[in-house]
Amino acid sequence: MNLRNHARSLAVGVLASMLLVAGGCSRGKDEATRAVSAASASLSAISEEAAKYMPSELQSVESSLTALRENLAKGEYKQVLANAPALTSSIDSLKSAVTAKAMEAKAAAQEWTGLAASVPQMVTALQSRVDILAKSKRYPKGLDAKSFGTLQSDFENMKSDWAAAMNASTNGNPIDAVAGAKSAKATGERLLQQLGMGAAPAA
Repeated sequence: MNLRNHARSLAVGVLASMLLVAGGCSRGKDEATRAVSAASASLSAISEEAAKYMPSELQSVESSLTALRENLAKGEYKQVLANAPALTSSIDSLKSAVTAKAMEAKAAAQEWTGLAASVPQMVTALQSRVDILAKSKRYPKGLDAKSFGTLQSDFENMKSDWAAAMNASTNGNPIDAVAGAKSAKATGERLLQQLGMGAAPAA
């Protein structure tokens, strides 16, 4: 009788332990699943803008999320819960960076309007003057044939910068568009001074 009672007690204890373990696994799975779902939703909310402004950084975070999903699928719940905080932090950092880039792009789009009006005027004015001087071979004070050749080369670089700026604008990248336009404008202002043509048109 005592042996039967002992065996029954032992069986009950083993069953209780198994239930505790099963319950712990279930809780671990639930927590890990929630962690992955939360990270997926958070990244999804910013993925479109991140792909536009910070594609490389987005790809890195997506790789981390993929690894976490693989851990979950394998039942590696502790690994998921251990790595989830770092992924959440990475997503938060990406969100902040993307927000800043979006604001920068908005400001650049407004600045582009002025540059898109002034730089082409500058290019036209310089082109006319350079063509005349190239034909006449009579250079302004401070220029000779050699320095005029350098000026022509700089002018070609200016036009290349402006072409790149327009291409960036067409492709929806106002930040690069403004950077290229500013480079073109700075070169143009210097060339105007060299040619004695005064200041550049206002942006």
